Parts: sequence; C-alpha cells; structure tokens
Amino acid sequence: MRQLLQGSSCSVNKFSGVNVIAYYSSTIFVQAGFSQVSALLSSLGFSLLNWIFALPAVSTMDTFGQRNLFLFTFPRLAVCFLITGFSWCKTQKGLVAGVSIGIYLFRMFYSPGEEPVPFTYVTLECRTPPP
Repeated sequence: MRQLLQGSSCSVNKFSGVNVIAYYSSTIFVQAGFSQVSALLSSLGFSLLNWIFALPAVSTMDTFGQRNLFLFTFPRLAVCFLITGFSWCKTQKGLVAGVSIGIYLFRMFYSPGEEPVPFTYVTLECRTPPP
C-alpha cells in the first residue's frame, strides 16, 4: 500500500502543471501584457529559478525530511496556482504583477520540494532487494 501511495505521488508530480507552465511560459507572459523580449527574459528567469531553488533540496531533503518537504511545498503550489489564475480577473497592471508573482513563487516552491522528492521516495521504497 505504501508503494502505491508513493508511486501516486509521482503521478501527482506530473499532473502539477509545471511542464505546461515551463513550455508555455513565454506565451503566458505575452498574454499577460509583456513584450516578446520581456516574455522571453521572464521565461529565462523562470528557468533560472528552477536551477537556483533546486540546490537547497540537496541538503534539506535529508535534514528537513522528504515527507516534511513534500507536505510543506505542496499546499503552497496550490496557492500559487490560485494567485496566477485569479490574476486574469484583474486590471492590466494587476494581471502582470499577479501572473509574474504566481508563476515565480510556484517555481520557487516546486524546485526544492515537489520536483525531486517523489522520485527519491520511489527509489528508496522500490529498490531491488539484495541477492
């Protein structure tokens, strides 16, 4: 049962929408009112945040604990999606700020928690027993 739950955490990881946001980030920024160059630079910033905030996962995964890290970041991802989604109901200035803040905060919480933790769970629980 435990392996089934941990395997489903990998599925939740794939359904979190991070791949869609990463792929369409420049389009999202253009639709939010950015120029083409600003949207591409914002997408570059989105990718850099992934790299920068993945570094703390190396140390916090063992000290803070994988489960705690997963449970700490997962609800915050939902809040970031809500910020981004409800930003489309605002004025143009609110739209640009809300989309930028929501997407960047999403990446900041996703990189150290939701990205590496489920796959580490699976490798620890589903390893091949010694011969």
